[in-house]
This record gives sequence, structure tokens and C-alpha cells, in this order.
Amino acid sequence: MRLIPALPLALCLTLAANLHAAFSLNPSNWFGEAEAEELKAYNAASESDEAAAAALLDQGIAKLDSGRSKGAVRLFKKVTKNYPTTVAAGEALYLQGTFYMSHGRWLKAFETLQTIVKEHPQYPHFDRVIEAQFECATAIMEGARGKLFGIIPTFKQEGASILQFERIVRNAPYGDYAPLALLNIALVAQKQNQIDLSIDALDRLMAEKKNGLISFRLGTTLSFDIHVMFNTLESSHKAFNV
Repeated sequence: MRLIPALPLALCLTLAANLHAAFSLNPSNWFGEAEAEELKAYNAASESDEAAAAALLDQGIAKLDSGRSKGAVRLFKKVTKNYPTTVAAGEALYLQGTFYMSHGRWLKAFETLQTIVKEHPQYPHFDRVIEAQFECATAIMEGARGKLFGIIPTFKQEGASILQFERIVRNAPYGDYAPLALLNIALVAQKQNQIDLSIDALDRLMAEKKNGLISFRLGTTLSFDIHVMFNTLESSHKAFNV
């Protein structure tokens, strides 16, 4: 069966940077003004809690800047545990996630970042969250191993990247990374002989392309023809079922 070559992480990130989102990436901006205000009120923390959380966050950032990353993470966790609805909690989660990424704990990092999506939809740097999640999923796709207890390398978990990419599509369906996530779902699924899943992902991708939401171009010379990819997989599917 012919395999579609996977895009390297750096290439995927470069491509995504050159794409333009059709709509706002931050989910809080998908609501009307009145609904957004209700959302803010529902999640609002007291001024004293906001101040206390911000102070802890600043202490954590100071530790991080001085190279005491473990101490910083302990403070970030304290922010999210004691003041979960504060503005600072969103940033504390993001910094925890990037810490786990820097230590190759891609699954832990992704789930930490997912907490921002679920509990802090108004996080002002939502695009950074999706970008970081995409980096995590791509690392897993390219063969990075998880770590048991954060130390012991485990087996490769390429299949887990499919679920992560699917989450990225749901987290920010109109963002720059959604079409790339669908492409990677197709690549990983094909590699694992899940042809139906791969075709489904490309079918969804073609629907977005047809609607004019995306354009795949790498640099000035390289481009991906999604229809050719789809036909390749469809041929493989027919051959597999003969």
C-alpha cells in the first residue's frame, strides 16, 4: 500500500503560520455579546482571589526565569488548585503545559492544555494553546514515547495522536491548525491500516477546501493535492477489500 509522506513538525508549523483563519480562534468570540457577558459573570472570581492568584503566578514566573522550573510548577499548580476560576489560572495551566512539553511529556502536556480549552475559553492567548497542542500531537505522531511517572519511556503511541488531532479540530474548527490536524489524522490512520478513518478525514478536509476555508501551499513550489491523496487511499481501500 502506498503511504502518504508525513509532514515534519517544523514544516507543519510553518504551513500553519501562513494560513489565515476564517473566523476567530477563541471560542468565547463565537458567542453573542450578551452570551459572552453571561459567560464572564459565571466564571468570575472575586477581586481578592484574582489578586492572590496573580501574586502566586508572578512568583512562579520569577522562579521559572531563574531556572527553578520545578518550584515554578508547584506554584502554578497551587494557582490552579486554589483559584481555578481566576484569569491567572489559565496562564498557570499554559505554563505547566509548556513545562511538560520541554520534558517530553507530550500526553500530560496535551491534557493540561485541554483544561484551558474546557475551563478557560476566554484565555487571551488561545491560539498559543492550540499551537502547543498541535506540537504535542505531532510529536506523538512522529514517534515520541510517553513517560511513565514522567521518567520511564513507554511504547510509542502514534494512535493516541489521532484522538489529539481530533480534539484540535473540535477545539478550534475554524482555526489554522484544524485542516492540518485532519491531514495528520489521515496520515496516521493510513499508516495503521484504518483506511475508512483516513478517507473520512480527507473527505472532511476536501469539504473545507471546497468551501474556500483553506489552501495548502508549502513555500512557493510545493503543494498538496488533497484529491490525489484521497484517490490514492480509495484505491488502497478497494484493493484491501478485494
